[in-house]
Amino acid sequence: MAPQTPVESNISSPTFASLYDAAATLPIPPRIAKELRGQSQSGDHRALPVGSPGKVGFLHARVDSTGDKPAGKRSVVAEKIAKAPLALMRPLYTDPHQPGTPLLYIMTTGAGLAHNDRYLVDIRVGETRPASALITTQAATPIHRMDVGLAIQHVNLTVGPGSTVEYMPDHLIPYGGSRAHLSMRVTAARGGCAIVSDCIAAGRLGRGEWHRYDALSMETRIDQPRANHPHDFARLGESDCRPLVIDRGLLRPHTGSRLLGMRNYGAWSNVWIVAPSPQSTRALLDVLRRLPDSDFPASVRWAASTLPYESGVWVRILAATADEARIARDRLWTEARETLLSAPAPRLRKY
Repeated sequence: MAPQTPVESNISSPTFASLYDAAATLPIPPRIAKELRGQSQSGDHRALPVGSPGKVGFLHARVDSTGDKPAGKRSVVAEKIAKAPLALMRPLYTDPHQPGTPLLYIMTTGAGLAHNDRYLVDIRVGETRPASALITTQAATPIHRMDVGLAIQHVNLTVGPGSTVEYMPDHLIPYGGSRAHLSMRVTAARGGCAIVSDCIAAGRLGRGEWHRYDALSMETRIDQPRANHPHDFARLGESDCRPLVIDRGLLRPHTGSRLLGMRNYGAWSNVWIVAPSPQSTRALLDVLRRLPDSDFPASVRWAASTLPYESGVWVRILAATADEARIARDRLWTEARETLLSAPAPRLRKY
């Protein structure tokens, strides 16, 4: 097996310059770099290289609470650094069941991911005191056809002890002829709770475009600091953490591969749940396994299993459309929220 390029680690002492450098130099894994070697170098001379204006975007935010989170205290965005095309909308406090949790919309002024785009999202929740945040996106993200290069997007989330982060983005749509590497790293402290997901469509299904992209590389890593290690996330390396999830995949439909059994499905999704304790993990898995099939659209197939050390639950979803995958994801999210946070999932408003 070829050596793997690790997912970008947490960024210490974030500044505009350090975030720009981290975004502009996001690594290309060897498994997808092979796709670029076969490209014609005489492509469109108008194609903008990495680092051109509008090609590098980043968003850093730090969420902390205004106190030790007694009744009535809020979690707030204590620090924010952003560069277009990425932006963070003003926090909204619209969840009646968790009025102190901000709803954060990640927004982009562009029209999706294009060739040689480099996007970095770095959000840290409750590093100094317990806090919570619910993060989503404004809409689905298209990945456009590319003559040269590829697009890279990396999401980095950290969760402190006693804190909660929920990351529920809209789906990505890889167009025919597109190439992208999508990665996410979550670092969740012991006693913290993380509910994160992804969702990817097979293409522009309304146009009959199924798995026409050139290459789609995906990588998710979830880590937990080792026992008795100080939760100084800015200085944590991979050797300081124990991995809970390392999930890598590369889809290349033009090679005639089996697409991991997903050829007949229009969308797929993952939900990773890091629970505060092994007891809550067992309780959540029991709840999920009792859900009737009638709670899901007819096309949906899903399965759940525990993460190592009984640290949480991993769910995989297959569906005919992205909307049906979202319905299934939201149903599972509601159960996870009610079991772990004693609150139902709110309805996410899109603009």
